[in-house]
Amino acid sequence: MLANTKLPPEFAVVLILTFGAFSLGMAEFTTIWSLPQMANSLGTTTTQIGPAASFYALGVLIGTPILALLGSHISRPKLLTYVLVWCCIGNLATSYVNSYEQLQWVRFFCGMPHGVFLGVSGVIFSQMLSPNKWGMSIGILMSGIGLAFLLVVPLTTYFGEVQDWRAIFRVVALMDLLIIVLLHDLIPELPPYTAKPAWQEIKALTNPLLWWILAISATAICGRMAVFAYATPLITEVAMMPATQLPLIAICGGIGTLMGFAWGGYWSDKNVHKTLGYALLWCLLVMGLFDVLIVTQSVFLTYLAFFLLGTITVIVPSLQVLSMRYAPEDRTLSSCLNHAAMNAANAAGPLLAGLLIGAGYHWESLTWMGMLICLLAGLIFLLGWWLLKPKLATPPTQA
Repeated sequence: MLANTKLPPEFAVVLILTFGAFSLGMAEFTTIWSLPQMANSLGTTTTQIGPAASFYALGVLIGTPILALLGSHISRPKLLTYVLVWCCIGNLATSYVNSYEQLQWVRFFCGMPHGVFLGVSGVIFSQMLSPNKWGMSIGILMSGIGLAFLLVVPLTTYFGEVQDWRAIFRVVALMDLLIIVLLHDLIPELPPYTAKPAWQEIKALTNPLLWWILAISATAICGRMAVFAYATPLITEVAMMPATQLPLIAICGGIGTLMGFAWGGYWSDKNVHKTLGYALLWCLLVMGLFDVLIVTQSVFLTYLAFFLLGTITVIVPSLQVLSMRYAPEDRTLSSCLNHAAMNAANAAGPLLAGLLIGAGYHWESLTWMGMLICLLAGLIFLLGWWLLKPKLATPPTQA
């Protein structure tokens, strides 16, 4: 029992919630990397089944604010338990679908609690830790997503050889149950929670700082996802590498993703506003470097390009810290909405990329689109900084 070990309760909670983030990441990324096997099993093609991955992001976008408001009167540990039960049911149901139509709606169902889990986890950290530790705790939490990105290729390959894609979702469902048990053990260590009505949560929407943060979240990582969505043609037609290199490319991207979360969390605790500004500059620089590196047709430089692309996640912890820091009444809705905005970027990136390629532009145009979107995020940052600077000095409030 973790509550009876020598582990500090705060550290134990961070570890268990990071395990939960890993489970969410596996549920999300397995769909993307197992599409060929799923298409074959369901009697369709990879092209036709491709949009199923986007239904997860759509579920996050729609489900997060609804579930956050419906759960406003529930204590946060209990809300996390209900969310994990939801995830367990959804992942188990995914393993039993027998048509593309069923898969679409089940993935939508699975995505709905995603943002709530991550958002509420961040709020719990803000209760347990001092403000100068929020960034690192969120960086560790999100590293669970990065670890899933890193391990999903070898794990799906292994399960594909010894079982099939359905077994992966059943394992993820079991992980959800294990996390529930561990959370139940930690509940006595968490701070008490005073329930607030939904109308009080909605007050967060009157805060212009929140909309500023959400606008940056919905744009900053959009280009990253556009490029990752079309990694295969970029590797085979631009870098001129065989498709067999894709798993190694994904691992490089996963390592970069992990390091981005860690760096972002560390520097957010030093100065969150400067970290956000420099992170936006880094995103723009990486998109430009990616275009330069990949056209060299060098194996090493292509690996480096995808590693750097992964590090764009350096911006995530600062955005999450700010979404909680300036919540006027309660941080739960603000924190959850920020994850919904980032998933909107995850969905919009591949969609915009598809429209661009469909219009006849070359694969390299994806990085130029990514740079333009990063410039837009930078302009939003500067405009908000100029208009809202007096509000930015407001000290953090306790929820």
